[in-house]
Amino acid sequence: MSSGMIKTTVREIKKSFGRYMAILSIVMLGVGLFAGLKATTPAMIETENTYLAEQNFFDFRLLSTVGFVEENVEELAALDEIADVEGTISVDAICAFEEGNESVYKIHAVPETINRVVVTAGRMPEKADECLLDAAFYGEEMLGARITVTDSNDEDTLEMFGSRTFTAVGIVRSPSYINFERGTTSIGTGRISAFLYVPKEAFDCDYLTEIYVTTKQKYDVYTDEYQDLIDSLQDGMEEKTEALAQQRYEKLIAEAQEKIDDAQTELDDKKAEAEEELNDALLKIEDGEQELLDGEQEIADGEQKITDGTKEIADHEQEILDGEQEILDGEQEIQDKELEIQDAETELALHEWEIFENEIKLANGKDELAQEKEMLQEKETLLLEQEAAVLAQEAELAGQETELSTQLDALSTQESGLSAQKDTLSAQDAELAGQEAELNAQKEALKGYLEAGGISQEDYDAQMSQLEAGLGQIQAGRAELQAGIGQIDAGLGEIQAGKAQLQEGIAQIQAGLVQIDAGKAAFQEGKEQISIAKDEIAYQEKVLLEAEEELTAAKTEITNARTELEDGKVQLADAKTELEEGKVELENGKAELAQAKTDLSDAQTELEEGRADLEDGKLELADARTEYEDAKAEFEVEVADAQQKIDDAREKLADIEAPDSYVLTRNTNIGYACYESDSNIVAAIANVFPIFFFLVAALVCMTTMNRMVEEQRTQIGILKALGYGNAAIMGKFLFYAGSAAALGAVVGFAGGTWLFPRVIWIGYGIMYSMGEIEYYFDVWVAVLSLAAALLCSMGAAYFSCRYELYSVPANLIRPKAPKSGKRIFLEKVSFIWGRMKFLHKVSVRNLFRYKKRFFMMILGISGCTALLVTGYGVKDSVTNIADMQYDEIQIFDIGITFSESVQGADIGAMAEQLDGKLEQTACHYEESVDLDFSGRTKSVNLMIPENVEEISTFLNLHTQSGEPIPYPAAGGAVLTAKMAENMGIKVGDKVTLRDSDMNTLTVTVSALCENFVYNYIYMNKETYAEQLGMEPEYKSAYAVVSEGVDIHEAAAEISDRDNVLAVSVTQDMRDRIGSMMESMNYIVALIIICAGSLAFIVLYNLTNINITERIREIATIKVLGFYAKETADYVFRENLVLTGMGAIVGLGLGKWLHWFVMYNINIDMVSFKTLIEPVSYLWSFVLTFVFAVFVNGLMFFKLEKINMAESLKSIE
Repeated sequence: MSSGMIKTTVREIKKSFGRYMAILSIVMLGVGLFAGLKATTPAMIETENTYLAEQNFFDFRLLSTVGFVEENVEELAALDEIADVEGTISVDAICAFEEGNESVYKIHAVPETINRVVVTAGRMPEKADECLLDAAFYGEEMLGARITVTDSNDEDTLEMFGSRTFTAVGIVRSPSYINFERGTTSIGTGRISAFLYVPKEAFDCDYLTEIYVTTKQKYDVYTDEYQDLIDSLQDGMEEKTEALAQQRYEKLIAEAQEKIDDAQTELDDKKAEAEEELNDALLKIEDGEQELLDGEQEIADGEQKITDGTKEIADHEQEILDGEQEILDGEQEIQDKELEIQDAETELALHEWEIFENEIKLANGKDELAQEKEMLQEKETLLLEQEAAVLAQEAELAGQETELSTQLDALSTQESGLSAQKDTLSAQDAELAGQEAELNAQKEALKGYLEAGGISQEDYDAQMSQLEAGLGQIQAGRAELQAGIGQIDAGLGEIQAGKAQLQEGIAQIQAGLVQIDAGKAAFQEGKEQISIAKDEIAYQEKVLLEAEEELTAAKTEITNARTELEDGKVQLADAKTELEEGKVELENGKAELAQAKTDLSDAQTELEEGRADLEDGKLELADARTEYEDAKAEFEVEVADAQQKIDDAREKLADIEAPDSYVLTRNTNIGYACYESDSNIVAAIANVFPIFFFLVAALVCMTTMNRMVEEQRTQIGILKALGYGNAAIMGKFLFYAGSAAALGAVVGFAGGTWLFPRVIWIGYGIMYSMGEIEYYFDVWVAVLSLAAALLCSMGAAYFSCRYELYSVPANLIRPKAPKSGKRIFLEKVSFIWGRMKFLHKVSVRNLFRYKKRFFMMILGISGCTALLVTGYGVKDSVTNIADMQYDEIQIFDIGITFSESVQGADIGAMAEQLDGKLEQTACHYEESVDLDFSGRTKSVNLMIPENVEEISTFLNLHTQSGEPIPYPAAGGAVLTAKMAENMGIKVGDKVTLRDSDMNTLTVTVSALCENFVYNYIYMNKETYAEQLGMEPEYKSAYAVVSEGVDIHEAAAEISDRDNVLAVSVTQDMRDRIGSMMESMNYIVALIIICAGSLAFIVLYNLTNINITERIREIATIKVLGFYAKETADYVFRENLVLTGMGAIVGLGLGKWLHWFVMYNINIDMVSFKTLIEPVSYLWSFVLTFVFAVFVNGLMFFKLEKINMAESLKSIE
């Protein structure tokens, strides 16, 4: 291009800058969306690749049913293909924080080389009782918290730990858990809640549970090269792992056999030794029994002699005993009387003392009661005076509050008035600013006409003077308006300050009224206390009166008792004298009998000693016999038990099967496996959205360049007449379109490759955690974007110019003949056509007269509306899943997990103990299992109800179209539709389920049900029992709380029960999912913003072209006397009709585009329903019109700038 042509092109860009920016903007949007979406998936993959490489993520995970030892790690490390090997320990355990519910955690030993964790807060553990928490579920506020491995675990699990209570010192991310799925387990709820990392020293374990291996050769994730490497090493690793497992198995078997043999030898030795000791003891017992028989015969002879002497003494003793008995009876009677008299005296003295004390207490009670009555009267008087003062103060404050509120309302009214005045002045100022910009634009246009020779210098000076004068008036008017706005702002500031003071005063008064209300309550409480005290005093007075009467009666009784006591003492003295005389006679007879008894007693003593010795011997012998029998029985039992244990051990050892070993690759890691498909969602969207944008860009460029060429037909003809070649003329238009496209492509590529990956990565933060995204700049994408942009713009320019360049200059200099008008179909409907106004008829004819413009407008506007519908539809599909899941499918309030198996009767008993808080309950079996189909594996929750009839209250199984699904019969299963769609499963297919203990079930899919959160497969207990040979353990239950009961209070009460392991509240899960889905608003907002920007640019450009095409027509109708509003209505009426028609088409197109986008959004744990709410259609339709009206408002000023003289110009 020559320098003159370049200057002409630059001048054209300045002259039609709006048109130039439209091409640049539409290309920028298209390239930004294309490059951004195309860069997002590689950026996500590169982020994962870098993250896993930095943390040295494993290539192989080795497992064995007998574990491994450190020697196995060293043996694997010696292999040529292996880079790093690390043996580690992991275990599923039930843990709980202080005062928290129990949950299942996966506890790992802190890795050193492979699968290294990233500390996001805190530090690494330094002691055996320190741990690291899962960053996905715990924040920095949990540092210092203590978590304990609880007693709910089995004994084998507890024995693995040296430390059972850990202090959290760090929060970490782990490459083993890049998503929020933590895996399944055979304990607790069947689902792992989070992971923990503890030092290896915390385990008291002499074996390794798994070994991680990395290869020396490194490739990027998900590449064919990496998969080929893993496949080439897989067989060798499996053989090596199987050999290591077999070695450990044989070693364990040999050690166990050696222990059994040693135990048998030890048992035989101890058995022989014990039998010898028992035989010796039996001989000693038999000798002792013979000696006892001889001693018993000697004692029998001595006893006969003593019996005869005893009989003679007994006869004499009987006589003495009779006399002694009489004396004893007399003495006893006297003693009894003396005791009665002493007791009576003591009791009488006590009663006299009690009467004295009660008289004193009665006097004191009367004095105290009188004082209390006086004090109570004083308190009552004081309380009434204070209450009167507070009531007066309350009335005064209420009046002040009313007065201040009235003043505040007055100021608010003044403020509203000033604000309205300010808005009016601001609107006038904006209008003047627009007029000022319009006049400045007219000045620039006038200069262009002068330079192009389209106007004389004299006309130029005259029109320029008019424009300058108009500008001066506008600027003066704006200065006055700005001054007025400043005065209003000052007044508003004063009013707001006054309002603040009044509001502060009202707040103080209200605070005082609150204090007065509190004081009134206190006065009322004081009155009640005084009333209670009065009643208490009256009661005490009555009690004192009764006590005084009782005391008088007691005094009388004491006096009578004292008289009777003195008479008894005299009678007792006479009886004592008679008794003493009888005692003397009896003592003489006793002396004679005593001597005879002494002789007999000596003989009796000797006999008793012999008998005692004999009895002692019998007891010793009996004890020896018992001890012998017990020892013998115990010995036989212990020997039998020991032998049984040895026999059982031999039997178990013989039954032990060969060990199983497993070599797992990265593809078995749920996060790693799901990340590839999830990241490809964006790639799928990138295949449709950019194409749509580029089509619209090509449409806009084609329309713009076509109109530009038609506008400049005369200039093209003049240039050809002056000798310019076709290439030079074509170059001008190609440079115009190409420069706009190139600038737009550069800006769009740079912005898109930064903005789109960042926003989408924030959305994917719902599921994955790997730190910040790494941006990816692809040179080929940049080249392709630039090429597509240049093709759309320069190609449109080329095809628009090609036809005109083949015409001769004379034809080009002449204006095109106007398009011939034709009758339209509506004209044939006379009933409607005859009632239409003239301008309306013209507008209808214009709509269908220019068919190219008609279809361009329809296509452009429908595309914009479709993108808006898609954006709002994505928002509708995402934000409602929690409500649809928990209002339409899982319709229960609380989920309960028990520590042991329960039955429906147990749940019913628990509900009764909760005092009616639970309205309905049902127990079920739930476990996370792996579903295998056609070589693919996905995790799914298996649910089996105890009672199928009850479960419909809590689960509403239905198809995606809403048709009810009956619970599956034996051999069948109902699978969630999302899982079936992802794995290609159809009704009638057979699938295999595998639990964590490697038990498998094969079932036929009988129906596909709608579900939005997690994936489930439902079957009945008969299927489970038939295939596994055992009943499922029902450790879970659903519950619906009674109306009016607080769900969280009921959950807390359930959680306190001993056999409850965990309680989950559905509302909490609903809130959690709602919060997660809010992150998707970033992507939705980005789509809506892009769609809105595209809509604005398309409408602006097409409307601008429409006005430019019809500038002579518009100038003509202005000459005919049309007012500005009538002219605008004449032009914009067509735009609004076309906008409405395009928007209606766009609603249908948007429905299809939304379906395609949602089909490609595939997140493992969440399913989205393809749903567009009616209000979203309405918003999309309304926004399209809003953009159209806004563009019409901007174009109104362009209509005003059209000079009426244009209608008189003619080239001919």
